[in-house]
Amino acid sequence: MRYTGREGLLGIVALSIVMQAGCGLVFQGYHQTLKVTSAPEGATVTDGSKTLTTPTEMTVSRRKSSTPSILRFKKDGLYSACRLLEWQSDPLLVTLDSIPAAIPLLLDLAFRTFPGRYKDVAVPMDQLPPGYADIVPSNEQVMDALNRGINLCDPPAEVLALMRLRSRFGDKASKVLALAGEPSKSYAALGQVDVRTRGANWWAWNFFALSGFSNFSFRHYQFKESHAEINEMLKLKALELFGERLDAVVNIQYEDLPGNDVSATGVAVRFVDAAEPTRAHSSSSRLVELRHLFDDGVINHDEYEKKRKAILSGL
Repeated sequence: MRYTGREGLLGIVALSIVMQAGCGLVFQGYHQTLKVTSAPEGATVTDGSKTLTTPTEMTVSRRKSSTPSILRFKKDGLYSACRLLEWQSDPLLVTLDSIPAAIPLLLDLAFRTFPGRYKDVAVPMDQLPPGYADIVPSNEQVMDALNRGINLCDPPAEVLALMRLRSRFGDKASKVLALAGEPSKSYAALGQVDVRTRGANWWAWNFFALSGFSNFSFRHYQFKESHAEINEMLKLKALELFGERLDAVVNIQYEDLPGNDVSATGVAVRFVDAAEPTRAHSSSSRLVELRHLFDDGVINHDEYEKKRKAILSGL
C-alpha cells in the first residue's frame, strides 16, 4: 500500500494528539482490577458500595480523590480490619508524561488519572480473645488519625496494643484514679507503669483536582497528646499488668520528647486499710526518688533499671 503525503500528515497529527494526552488516561483508563485477599480466607470485604467474600477481585476507580478509599474486612471470631488503598506510581509512564514540557502530566493530574495503580490488598486477621471487644474505627477516626501520621487501618504495634486494651478495659479504666502526687488513702504499690505516645509535626502537600481544575496546597500537621489522654493510657496499661487489684496510678511524671512525643511513668497501687502493715509508701517514694536521680543524670539507665527491679522485687 502506498501512503500519500496527506495520510502521513494525518498520522503525525494523530500521534501528536496522543502525546498531548495523559499517559495514565490513555494507557490505563479510569478503572483497574484489584486482587483482595485475607488470612484466613472467607472474610467479607466492602468498599461502602458492594460486599464480596475473600479471595476476590474488585473493580475500583483510578481517579484519585482527596479522601482515600477504605476497604473493610469482617469475619466471626476475628478482629475486624480495614485497609487504605495504597497508590503505586508507574515510573515509565510518569517519564513519558513529562514529554513534552510535562503537558500530558498536567492533564493526568487535572483528570486525576496519574500514571500508576492501586496495590493489591492482603490483610492478616487476628483472633478475637475472650473478653475483648471488636475494634472498628470509623472513617472519621481513620482520617483524623492520618492527620497525626497514624494509619489506624495498619497501625504501629504500640498503637494497635493500646486500641485493644481500650476495647478490653475501657469501662474499668473510668473507675481508676490518675494522680500526679500522693493519694490521701493508704495504699500498697503494685509496680511501675510506663507509656510513650507519638506526636506529629510535619508538612505535607496536597493536590486537589475536580472537573479539570486543580491546585496545590501545603499544610502543617501538628499533634501532641494531652496529659489527660496519657493518664488514660497509663490506666489501661496498669489494668493489663495488675488487673482487678488496681485502684489508682499515682506519682505520674511526664517528659516531653522531640517530634511532640511524650513519655510518662507512674506507680500502680491498690488502696489498703490504714491498719494493714505495708511498705508501700516507702517503696513508692524510693521509686520516685530513683526516677529523679535518673532524670537528673546522677545514675545511668542500666543503674536505674537495676535499682528499680530491686525495689519492685521487695514489694
